[in-house]
Parts: sequence; structure tokens; C-alpha cells
Amino acid sequence: MARSDLMKFWKLLADAKFTGSPSKLTEDKVRQMATAIGLFEPETEAALRGWRVFQKDNE
Repeated sequence: MARSDLMKFWKLLADAKFTGSPSKLTEDKVRQMATAIGLFEPETEAALRGWRVFQKDNE
């Protein structure tokens, strides 16, 4: 499931046209982007899980 969540995180970044550094994102910023593009709560939570995996992989 972590791989799927990570893909949802990357899709969120693409859909939000994010151009910054993903490693500098915060949980609040990920939520703001998800809200801005109209994701429902389950998709937002999956993207957040993916963000956490990404953060852990880049420590």
C-alpha cells in the first residue's frame, strides 16, 4: 500500500502544478494543495501517507 500512497502523493504534486522541493513540504502544505484541487478526504489521507513515506525515505 505504501507504493500506492506514494504514487498518490506524486500525482497530487503534478495535479497541483507544484514546482518547489517536495522534501521541504509540510503536512499542512500538502493538505492545502489537496484542498485546493478538490481532493476528497480519503485521497488526501492517502497522499499524506505517501508524503510520510517520501519523507522517511529521504531522511
